[in-house]
Amino acid sequence: MKKYRYFIIGGLLLAALLLARNWSGMRRPPNLLLITMDTTRADRLGCYAFPDALTPALDGLAAGGTLFEQAETCVPITLPSHTTMLTGLYPPESGIRVNGAGKLSPSIPLLSEILQLRGYRTGAFVAASVLHSQYGLNRGFDFYDDRDTLSPKNGDAHAELYRPANRVVDSALEWLSRHRLNNADGKPFFCWVHLFDPHTPLHSHADLFGKRFKNDYDAEIAFMDIHIGRLLDFLKRNRLAGNTLVVAVGDHGEGLGEHGETTHGYMLYDSTLRVPLIISRPGSIPAGRRVQGMVSLTGLFPTMLELLKVDPFAYGERNDPRNALVERILKNSFAPAVSSGESARADFYAETDHPYYNYGWSPLRALVTPEWKYIRAPEPELYDRTADPHETRSLARENPSLVEQMDGRLADLEARMIRHASDAVSLTAEEMNRLQSLGYMAGGGGQVSEGLGVRTDLADIKDRIGIVDLASEIDSRMKYEQGNSEQVLNMCRELITRSPDTPVFRLWMGLLLANRKDYDAALESLDRAIQLFDEAIRKIPSDLRMVSYMSSAWDKKGLVLSMQKKHEQAEKAFRLALAYEPENTDAHHHLGLALLELGRREEGLQSIREALRIDPDFELARTNLDKALSETGSNE
Repeated sequence: MKKYRYFIIGGLLLAALLLARNWSGMRRPPNLLLITMDTTRADRLGCYAFPDALTPALDGLAAGGTLFEQAETCVPITLPSHTTMLTGLYPPESGIRVNGAGKLSPSIPLLSEILQLRGYRTGAFVAASVLHSQYGLNRGFDFYDDRDTLSPKNGDAHAELYRPANRVVDSALEWLSRHRLNNADGKPFFCWVHLFDPHTPLHSHADLFGKRFKNDYDAEIAFMDIHIGRLLDFLKRNRLAGNTLVVAVGDHGEGLGEHGETTHGYMLYDSTLRVPLIISRPGSIPAGRRVQGMVSLTGLFPTMLELLKVDPFAYGERNDPRNALVERILKNSFAPAVSSGESARADFYAETDHPYYNYGWSPLRALVTPEWKYIRAPEPELYDRTADPHETRSLARENPSLVEQMDGRLADLEARMIRHASDAVSLTAEEMNRLQSLGYMAGGGGQVSEGLGVRTDLADIKDRIGIVDLASEIDSRMKYEQGNSEQVLNMCRELITRSPDTPVFRLWMGLLLANRKDYDAALESLDRAIQLFDEAIRKIPSDLRMVSYMSSAWDKKGLVLSMQKKHEQAEKAFRLALAYEPENTDAHHHLGLALLELGRREEGLQSIREALRIDPDFELARTNLDKALSETGSNE
């Protein structure tokens, strides 16, 4: 009898150990795989009823999880949209409003930081320079893989402007495999994978799809889907699917000709604001559910924390300001919609400063409700979202009282925002060129002025959208073809005719004319650019972007004067360039060359050395410094 009692006791102890082990596993938070799909429209996926789609991985994810029919980003630009997803803050609150012009402040909590503090292993894998670690989203990640995003792998910046999905996913799978093999402590993981393929430049992937697709945009989405499938297959093969929350979401859409927009960032229509959003975890998230109500990506951060069941107050003392900010953000969670299928009715904010930041045209602000979209612009717009889902007919002029009401609600929403300033970020000339090649003309000097807003004294993007593609083509051809052809010159003349108040177009014209050795005409165009930049700075003195452009304009004027052998006048122009932007490496370099021509050798050498101090990789300045030193037998 005693013997059997020992067996019983032993069995009970084993059962208790197994129960404790299972209970521990049940209490361990699930993993999180966040897949962000750049420039991806909801209505181009099979699970969103696009008949020509080839997206089996995303369609399968939706069939096994919950799909949101009306998920909306608050800004159609990569860095600010991702910042919103990872912080829960609108762009005016995070201070990140455009690409390449600010770093997220350490005072703002990040999803990665909270999860890391709660014991998660964290890894991020981004495809493009717009999400490089220098912009602050790397905080809280054990490993932030932004390799090859600033410098192209093959040395050709035009041919390869981002890492394709296969390379990003290769890196992510390598990290996930290492985590699985070296996870004796049972820590959960947070893996963020950013895929950029549907963004320009687009590729047909004819080797995979032949002529199946009518346009390269859909081919890129299909290519991206293949590699999303590899991530999902990894979870299944390694029995991780049941304990991994998978979130697949677009950061913004793409204009495919609607309203004249063939890109994104300039307008606030659903073609670029509506994004796919799918959340899945077999056994925990309802399968096949489609949430019809509208949700904003500002709610994604608290929703993921709620679904993970992670204590979000991870910052030291409970009264830490970061915890207070998290507490406010948690109220925006739409996790209840996952279980109930019903989302709360709310007003959402949207904005873009991109028209101003690129070309000096008025920014836009919007209020989006389940019934209406109001766009605050020099010419306001109002759309009935139910009767006119494609936003084809503005009702603003015939409903002035409703416009006034909506504008008041928008102002109230803006007044409730708690705003933070972004930290400064300084870009090299190569980094600025790379952003410009992707369609983002960052000035590199700082954010658009907080006080700017919609300006009736600036052009309305609706009246200028038709020349955006022309401007992009000229910018590209100037960069890669030197822009010497009569055709490019005529294209630039058309730009100036259609947008005479855009100073950057005058700057381009000056460069084109200088390349053709038409120096007097070049100087005339550059003087007009300087006048327009000066007017812009007088309107908004805090706009460092315009200050940076003004510095560039004076530098280019100095170059033209140097070409005419007018070195004393050139010196004055270069010094004015440096007065506006003291760390303008081009101006320091060019000033040094002008001073050498004037026989002021030590001053000239010092100026070139200053350019190299600011940018040690400035090869042309290094070459000219070595040449000047060798001519006198000196060396450094």
